[in-house]
Amino acid sequence: MAGPAAVAKVPVDTGVEYVGEWEYLPLVNSTPSADEGVEATKEARYRRDGCRFIKDVAQKLNLHMNVYNTGAVFYHRFYLKHSFKKYPRFYMAAACLFVAGKVEEQPKKLRDLLPCVYQLYPRKSQPTGPNGESVVQPFGQKMMTEMKMQILANERALLQTLDFDLVLKHPPQYLFQFAKGLQLESGEKIPNQLVQLAYRYVSDSFQTLTCLEYRPMVLAVALLHLATTMLKLTVVVQPTAEVFNPDSAGGVTKWWELFVPGSSAQMKDIHQKTLIYYEQIGESLQSTAQPALQALASTTQPSASPGVPAASAELAARDPKRSKSASKMPSGQSRSRQRTGPY
Repeated sequence: MAGPAAVAKVPVDTGVEYVGEWEYLPLVNSTPSADEGVEATKEARYRRDGCRFIKDVAQKLNLHMNVYNTGAVFYHRFYLKHSFKKYPRFYMAAACLFVAGKVEEQPKKLRDLLPCVYQLYPRKSQPTGPNGESVVQPFGQKMMTEMKMQILANERALLQTLDFDLVLKHPPQYLFQFAKGLQLESGEKIPNQLVQLAYRYVSDSFQTLTCLEYRPMVLAVALLHLATTMLKLTVVVQPTAEVFNPDSAGGVTKWWELFVPGSSAQMKDIHQKTLIYYEQIGESLQSTAQPALQALASTTQPSASPGVPAASAELAARDPKRSKSASKMPSGQSRSRQRTGPY
């Protein structure tokens, strides 16, 4: 794709958002949990559990997506310094959400937060009613006091661990910005299914450590590219789009490099880690894209994507299976569409 003739710089921050120990760098192989004998697969599951709990409580309280995103980053950062054996994950997750609400200017009082935490807290054995439905025991004053003290203690430990470095930027804001600057090779507007699928990948990335390893804009453009690959769409930068790296040499430049210079070097790793995440939860990249492909097939025939990086070709080759849940969905129904609202 030839570079646009006249473009302006997109107003994005090209530097890292953090300095010191929280700068985006490859993570160490050893964590406090691993040092205390927690297996890597179990630690990854604990991270997913905590982030899903943060998301569930945030949705219950009608909080903005940024509150969940910020809480998830706080959660991952905390357990880079502390062990899951010392700090139970769900109470710490609640503390991360409590702090994130303050940071994102959507604070919730503990009297509002605690009942939701209590209701959604995973229990090994759940009392059932006469019809087999789950029954949550009444939330008494004693339990509320105990939970309040635990979450406030976790809040202090969290703030000390983070060293009060609380201001974050997240991939979704860049994802939507980049998507607005793209069009199909035919000149048509990119389909909503593409943005929805990319957003799902971005949202799910907060359940892994990729949100700590890569700058938000790099993660956003890489997962937007992955979505175009899975949907077999060829996209180009709009002639009037604002980009950071106009092709002044007049040669051919990859569209993601126009938005985030140097992102190609990290794209393969991000795609690979995304594939691993879905394998760990029993899904596949093909299954995530199948509903969107069905929706696109009912309206238009997508064009094949030439020049796909080798990383994406490898992922598609390694991932031929489809999930049963996706195949049972009615034609035209996108799983991504089920994620309506801020989530």
